[in-house]
Amino acid sequence: MRFKLKDWIDFYRLPSNVYSLELFVTQLTPKEYFGFVEKLRYYTKKDGVSYLSVFSTTSSESAKVVIKHTKKRGRPRKEIVGEKVAGHSHTIIMGTPEKSAYSTAKIIKKSVDKKYQKRVMKIVSLGRDTDHTYNMIGYCFRQAEIVRSGGDFDFKAYYDERSI
Repeated sequence: MRFKLKDWIDFYRLPSNVYSLELFVTQLTPKEYFGFVEKLRYYTKKDGVSYLSVFSTTSSESAKVVIKHTKKRGRPRKEIVGEKVAGHSHTIIMGTPEKSAYSTAKIIKKSVDKKYQKRVMKIVSLGRDTDHTYNMIGYCFRQAEIVRSGGDFDFKAYYDERSI
């Protein structure tokens, strides 16, 4: 069976707009990151929104995944090698066809800004089905040391399926 162009486009179509939450905190520690993820998990679960959040201490230009075999049973460990930088996070949230994620993003921004007592977060719209959205999801996975995601949408499966 041959796919028509319309079917091919619908297969890769995201259900709603994707928003990036940019956190401008220098020297973000893993403890602070996990606190942010708990806040993110609370608000996204309350509104039924999907999220992807990663923590990285590697520069994006030099980040490379190396599989480390320890000669023990189980899955081999993946290690991110490259030039080390200050800890930072990348966060993406996406709503459903019925509910946009923008209102949830504003609530999360307000909560984080209140915690740091200054403006440290910015909301950026990545669009719905743009190459920029796809590239941002891949960028997150390429340099991520810690990955947290939640909601109904599987960002990893979307990235893997579209890269074929």
